[in-house]
Amino acid sequence: MARCAIARQIIRSIVDDHGASIADRVTIDRRSAQLLTVRAALLSPAGQRLDTRLFAVPAQGDSVDVEFTVTKPQLWDLDHARFYRVELEIIDAAQNILERSTERFGIRTLRIDQRHLLLNGQRVRLTGMTRHADSPWEGAAETRGTILHDWEDMKSLNMTLTRPVHYAPDPRVFDFAERARHPADPGDSVWQASEQQLSNPQYLELAKRQMRETIEQYGNHRACSRGA
Repeated sequence: MARCAIARQIIRSIVDDHGASIADRVTIDRRSAQLLTVRAALLSPAGQRLDTRLFAVPAQGDSVDVEFTVTKPQLWDLDHARFYRVELEIIDAAQNILERSTERFGIRTLRIDQRHLLLNGQRVRLTGMTRHADSPWEGAAETRGTILHDWEDMKSLNMTLTRPVHYAPDPRVFDFAERARHPADPGDSVWQASEQQLSNPQYLELAKRQMRETIEQYGNHRACSRGA
C-alpha cells in the first residue's frame, strides 16, 4: 500500500446573509499517482454530522478543495467558543482508508473599519499583553496547567488580546486562546533584527519562510489573528 498522508489543511469561511461557505484546501503528501478520494464530513459544534461528501484527488495533483455550506452558522466570538470540525479520510481505489485527520475551526467574520476591529460586525476593544513562555516555577518547559492558569488570569483582567511573543509557541497556546475566546498574535520572526540583517536577502527569505510556516500551522485557529 503506497504511503499517503495529509500534510496540512487551510480552512477559510465566508459569511453572508445566506449562511457560511466553508473552503478547506487539503494538501496531500503522496508517493504515487494512484487514484485517491477524500471523504469529508462536517460536524457542528454539538458534534452533529451536518454533511458528508466525496472529492476526487487528481492523479497528478497533491491537493483538493473540500467545500461545505452552513445555512445557519453558529459564530465563534469572545463570549462563545463554538467549534466546527472537518473529519477527513483518504481512500484508495480498493476502498482502503490510508489516512484520517480531524481539524477544528470556528466560523466568524473579522474586518477593520476606520481603525476599529469588528468581530462578527461588532466592535472589539483590544486590551491585552504579551505573554512569554517562561514561568517562575517551570521555566520554558511550561505545562498545560501553567498555560491554563495564565489564560484564566488574563481573562479575569478583561484582556481581549494576547501576543505569545517572538518565537513559535506551544501548540496548546492557541488551543487555550480559542477556548478562552481570546485572540492571539503568533508573533514574528524578525524581532530585534539589525539593519544589516534586514538588508540581507537570505535573512529576509528565511524570515518569510518561517512566517509562512507559522500561518500554515496555526491559520485554522480562529483565535489566531494572522492568516485568517
